[in-house]
Amino acid sequence: VWPVISNPQQLTRNAPKVRQLSLVSQKGKTQDLAYKVKLNALLPEFAYVLRYQPKGAYKLGFQRVSGSFKAIHGYWQVTPE
Repeated sequence: VWPVISNPQQLTRNAPKVRQLSLVSQKGKTQDLAYKVKLNALLPEFAYVLRYQPKGAYKLGFQRVSGSFKAIHGYWQVTPE
C-alpha cells in the first residue's frame, strides 16, 4: 500500500477515475500535482492541483492549491503492525 500512496504519479494506473496526473512543481520532497478526474458519466471532469508533503516516515499530507472544489485536505498514514 505505501508504495502507491507515497508515489501519487502511479494513481493513473491504480485508480481509473484519475484520467490525467502531472507534476506541476517540486521543492525538495514537496510536490504539486495537477489532476483531471472523471467520477462518472453524469458529472463533469474535475481539475485541481494538490500539494503533497511528507509528514514523517509513513504519513503524507495533501491540500488543495487550486482548481475545482473549495477545499481538499487530509493525509494518508500507514501504521506498521
